[in-house]
Amino acid sequence: LASDGTLSGTPTAGGTFNFTVTATDSSTGTGPFSVSAAYGLTIGAPAMSLTPATLPAATVAQPYSQSFAAAGGVAPYSYAVTAGALPAGLSLTADGALSGTPTAGGTFNFTVTATDSATGAGPYTASQAIALTVNGSTIAVTPTALAAGTRGVAYSQSVSATGGVAPYTYALEAGALPAGLTLSPQGVIAGTPTAVGSFTIGIRATDSATGAGPYQGVTTVTLTVGAATISVTPTTLPEVLAGTPFSQQMQASGGQGGYTYAVTSGALPSGLTLTSGGLLSGRAQTSGVFTFTVTARDGFGNTGAAALSLTVNGRPDPSADADVRGLAVAQANAARRMADTQIDNFSRRLEDLHTASGQSSVDLNLSLNGGAFTPRDQNQVVNVELAQATGRYGLAGDGRDTGGRGELAAMMDARRPEATGIAATAQPGPANGSVSSGGLRVWAGGAISLGERDAVSQTAEMRINTSGVSAGVDMQVTDTLDLGVGAGYGQERTEVGEADSRLDADSWVGVAYGSWRPAESIFFDGLLGYGQMSFDTRRTTPVDSSLVTGARDGSTWFGSISAGVDRSFGPTRWIGYGRLQKQTADLDAYAETGSPIWALDYDARQLDSLQGTLGVRYQRAFDQRDYSLTPGVRVEWRREFSEGGVQTLRYADWLDGPAYAIGQDGWGRSEMNLGLTLDWKAASGWSFSSGADGRFSDDQWLASLKLTLSKTF
Repeated sequence: LASDGTLSGTPTAGGTFNFTVTATDSSTGTGPFSVSAAYGLTIGAPAMSLTPATLPAATVAQPYSQSFAAAGGVAPYSYAVTAGALPAGLSLTADGALSGTPTAGGTFNFTVTATDSATGAGPYTASQAIALTVNGSTIAVTPTALAAGTRGVAYSQSVSATGGVAPYTYALEAGALPAGLTLSPQGVIAGTPTAVGSFTIGIRATDSATGAGPYQGVTTVTLTVGAATISVTPTTLPEVLAGTPFSQQMQASGGQGGYTYAVTSGALPSGLTLTSGGLLSGRAQTSGVFTFTVTARDGFGNTGAAALSLTVNGRPDPSADADVRGLAVAQANAARRMADTQIDNFSRRLEDLHTASGQSSVDLNLSLNGGAFTPRDQNQVVNVELAQATGRYGLAGDGRDTGGRGELAAMMDARRPEATGIAATAQPGPANGSVSSGGLRVWAGGAISLGERDAVSQTAEMRINTSGVSAGVDMQVTDTLDLGVGAGYGQERTEVGEADSRLDADSWVGVAYGSWRPAESIFFDGLLGYGQMSFDTRRTTPVDSSLVTGARDGSTWFGSISAGVDRSFGPTRWIGYGRLQKQTADLDAYAETGSPIWALDYDARQLDSLQGTLGVRYQRAFDQRDYSLTPGVRVEWRREFSEGGVQTLRYADWLDGPAYAIGQDGWGRSEMNLGLTLDWKAASGWSFSSGADGRFSDDQWLASLKLTLSKTF
């Protein structure tokens, strides 16, 4: 209300208002004077409006903002949803701003009311019914391409979605993942693929929208799983010597879950194997260059391969080695020679038993008879000398040399004064000239031989040194039969080749022997022996010059049967004979030591020898006053009828490897034996005998020297 009485303004309160207006004049004096009037003023409700009446559509998960405005009332206004409900995610502020990110889809009906600030009868409101459409979201799933995987290798790949309401859940829409992989609800593809290939799958993402939701998005992707790249080592192998232990562990990398190995092409050398664990081992049986492929497979089926080449160098044939052959031949020859030496020693003893001189003493190293243990009187001595002279001058049997009787009688008279004549003192024995010794006779003898064998048939040259001694005791059983037993020892050293290869052999034998003289000048001699042998070998290997040694034992049976004529003509003596001798020897198996590769293993060996001998012996006695000299000569021809025996052998570290054979190369077929003897006998009873023999065959010779000093007791 202005002072001039104008009532104006904008009411902010509604209702009926009573008030009094007073007017005052401008008089003075008792004035001013005033007048009052009572009024009643009614203010009605305003006509309010609210805009907008419609709202643009919203989209789930997309930010949304819209403002309401009211008019016609007293500002400021406040806004509120007074009916219905907003979509989840949206809110209406008091100042009329509708905003947020809707998480529910669909059409939502609600009422927005605006309230003004009027007082009095106010405040006053205005309302607007709204229908808000919230559209579903477009969900995008990424990535659109997946990283490649490797079979057997752990794999993990996440997929994600946008455009919808988080959180999302994921699932396969189409196709299938490779074996070993899974898709979690959180969108993680993980696991260890066990299959290879390309796998096309559809992945669906579902959001968390409510209302008309949830909403989904699908993407189609391809997952490629390749095989793991597996490396196999080593890619080269060292050369190997046939028959030697070989071991190589194969290795693989790049795969998972352990490996198994196999030969997938080519072939291993015989004797080598590859385990599933990758150990290539064994002893190669054959030589050559072998190509093959080793494939490693891991626990998921991934494979990798290595193409390999293995060179197997063959071992030389030991049976072609000159020293090996030489030692094998030397053992057989030594076994035969040591038996031959004993047969020769005992055969010479048997020859001595054909005559009276052999009945009383022995013209070998030790000349003893029964009288050695009982002193002989003079008559015994003269009887012995009589018997010797009887045989020497051919006074035994028919055709006696009557001219020699006078000389014999004169000798007897000088040696035994009481002798009355030949008829009284000289009592020849049987027709062959034997005289009983009256007891046991002990003898001993031996020989040393040196020889050489040429290098033939891949066999090294040999230098031989052999010796044998024999001793026995015999007795006259009847006038025509002598029996005895004896023993012998022999040893031999054979040097083979030029590389310090050598054989040392020893033997011990026992012999039973006998001589039977059924008629004048006719004899049959026989012996049977058994012995044990030992052999020690040493050899220098040709490859690395290592020294290998070996030792073997053996046993032998041997025997001989001789028949012939032993006849004296005055001071001369002729013996013609034939002899058949048989030997069987069993040599034990043995192995050399001293080299892990080049030592050899020898199988047991059997030797057989069958020899025939034809021989003639001639002696001529030259008597002097106090001694006699008797030179002689012997000629023998021998023939070997057996093949000896085969020695099989193999490398000692490779017993399941190839076997080799060495025949009895050099088992001489024919042999000529020439011998010279010279005996010296003194009247005192001492005697000295010497002999030299030479044995000759196509490729070897052997010289023997015999020296004898004996004393008649």
